[in-house]
Amino acid sequence: MEAKVDTLHGRASAYILNLSCNGAMVQSAELPNVATCIVLRCGPIDVLGTVVWVQHERFGVQFDEPIPEDLVVQMRRDADELARLTANRRSGRPNFAAAPISEAEWRLARDWQASGSWR
Repeated sequence: MEAKVDTLHGRASAYILNLSCNGAMVQSAELPNVATCIVLRCGPIDVLGTVVWVQHERFGVQFDEPIPEDLVVQMRRDADELARLTANRRSGRPNFAAAPISEAEWRLARDWQASGSWR
């Protein structure tokens, strides 16, 4: 999930890789130091936290106050939906998950399988 990380030194673009009620794993090209106080912003999340580890292009944040579990679940659903839509756009079938395979597509698949050219 795309995010912003605010510190006393400015704002950086980031991605939340893992989210829980108590913290997050974040990836960014601009890494804060351990013990840095940050504000993590992503959609409805606007939370204060402290960087507890830094490794490569990732860092861990422990939130000052837990965020609600239902918000974590909703953020995960939103991230999954965005990933699904992005993958469908890349596949050439933008409505793949939303629309069933047409009879013509089934016919093409059966013909392709029968041809043996997929082996």
